[in-house]
Amino acid sequence: MKNILTLVLNKLGKNYEELKPVEKATFDRWESILTTSEITIEKLREFLEGEKEALIKELATSQYELDSKSDMFLKARLNDCLIILALLESPQKAKEQLEGYLKKLHKIK
Repeated sequence: MKNILTLVLNKLGKNYEELKPVEKATFDRWESILTTSEITIEKLREFLEGEKEALIKELATSQYELDSKSDMFLKARLNDCLIILALLESPQKAKEQLEGYLKKLHKIK
């Protein structure tokens, strides 16, 4: 059976060779994760760091070529990576922020 990434490429009418270098890097990282039997916090952190770097590079090198929708999408993905990394790297801070949010939301002193 084909893996999910191949199915996605087929659905988009593309093949691996047609991908941009940054897309190939992402594809390779995703494929590595999908073929690994166990996902750990450390592997997730490494993946997100790689995603973050790829997104920053994409935004930095193609800022004049992107339409506003693509630019917004890349920035949203980068923001998601940064939020998840922050949660992984500082669980205590995340706990405090969540507690603060819930207190404000429910007006608890």
